Amino acid sequence: FMQLPGPVEGVQAFDAMIESARALASSLGGTVCDATRSVLTNQTIGHMREEVIGYQLQQRVAKTAL
Repeated sequence: FMQLPGPVEGVQAFDAMIESARALASSLGGTVCDATRSVLTNQTIGHMREEVIGYQLQQRVAKTAL
């Protein structure tokens, strides 16, 4: 439930999304999974966070190229 770019800085939005997903899963007795329905690990979260950072860097470079 997160889309980039958005009204909130990407990494901040990503961290809030993960926190919300974990709280929801805890409340419902479930687990947070990735796109392949594998349990979301801290390592996977780190990789996803790096993708968000990479996307933001690409957007900044694109804006300065204009």
